[in-house]
Amino acid sequence: MYVVRFFVFLSFASQIAARLPSTRDTQPIGRSVLIQDGEHALEDQGSKVEDDLLLDFSASQEEEVNRFFAELTPFIFKVEQVSSNNQPAQYPRHGPLSQQYARLPFAQEHIHMAPKPFRYIIIPIAGLSFLVTFLISGRLVLAHFAEGERRRVEERKVFRPKITTSIIYVVLLFPVISFMSFMSCVAPRNTVLLLVVARSYEAIAMFAFFELLVCMMGDPEEAVTQMEQQEPFKIYGMPPLFCFYPCVPKMTMNRDRFIIARNLVLQYCFFGPLTYLSHAWNNGYVPWFGSREPKQWVARHLVGHGAKLLSTLLCFWGLFQLYKATHFRLHELETTKKFALIKIMLILCEAINLAMYVAKKFYDFSDDPVYNEEVMVNAWIQMATCVLIVPLACCLPSAFPVADLEFLDSEKRLWSSPSSYLPESKPLKPPQQVQIVC
Repeated sequence: MYVVRFFVFLSFASQIAARLPSTRDTQPIGRSVLIQDGEHALEDQGSKVEDDLLLDFSASQEEEVNRFFAELTPFIFKVEQVSSNNQPAQYPRHGPLSQQYARLPFAQEHIHMAPKPFRYIIIPIAGLSFLVTFLISGRLVLAHFAEGERRRVEERKVFRPKITTSIIYVVLLFPVISFMSFMSCVAPRNTVLLLVVARSYEAIAMFAFFELLVCMMGDPEEAVTQMEQQEPFKIYGMPPLFCFYPCVPKMTMNRDRFIIARNLVLQYCFFGPLTYLSHAWNNGYVPWFGSREPKQWVARHLVGHGAKLLSTLLCFWGLFQLYKATHFRLHELETTKKFALIKIMLILCEAINLAMYVAKKFYDFSDDPVYNEEVMVNAWIQMATCVLIVPLACCLPSAFPVADLEFLDSEKRLWSSPSSYLPESKPLKPPQQVQIVC
């Protein structure tokens, strides 16, 4: 790209040199002027000729040069660095990048030139909230990891108990969401990418919670056998799709229905991030079929988040089915509190988005052309997300205590197979003496 620009510059320089008057052309003019007005008039006339030629070139060729570079680099945009004169940053006016985020400076410049609410309210509060969440959840993760390693060494196993790994994945959901929200405030240009990462880990945590419920039952085959022995219930009438609850027949959770519930949760691991990525791509990069999303919030939410909302409902539907089927045996482990924490956090995230978009209709959040209203609303949403995760993180130690491992070990459900030491080696039989008869 720079090589092409260099050759273009050389071609324009040659045109300038060709159009400038030579010494042979200016000499007669200089002599005539020198005879009339003297030596000073010669110098003024020569400089005037050069200025007129340069102005003629700049007026005629400036538009052509701008058009050439616009066609040559249609997808390259630059944000002008903040100078000592406090000049406003330049932002792209067209192209595939989102107008809301392509205008923003990079993180280092953003910290220095962001509006005061960004620098003195949003970033500090979001950072402090993430720090509290990280310390609480990090301590709990280290406790479960240490306990799992201790039991692995004592039982002479190769891997830690699977329940320990599942708990760690679920607990890390809270600091991961908080960290991605905080980073979207520090680096708003990368908001789309950070939110896609957050939703991807959210899908991983949902499946880890499903595996956690299965691990608490013990061996999967034994768990399904016990679920088949309980009383029938309305499996497909569970929330959030309980509209037809009176019409659904009672059934038992057998192996086929268990696989269906597992697939309902597993599909969210794929369709959840994919639908959010497609929405982000449509909203910020290339609109589908050359059309933009509707301006009304309800219509835009249904178009952009309709597939993700459906995938989320199916995921929670599968989790509720397994939760109801395993509650008769896991009520002592307070699975209701565990499930409620995850549901509350996800519901609050959606409620914050809805509340802020409603507030945007009644309050003007920004009149800055760079940090416009869309950017500021998203920043307040991410800050509120970080703040609301803190009280939920404080409930994690009581919902996922390390003492659960002791209870499961006493019930012989900590390992997928009965825990025992390596089998003792059988004593070798003495070699029989063979007598050779001659």
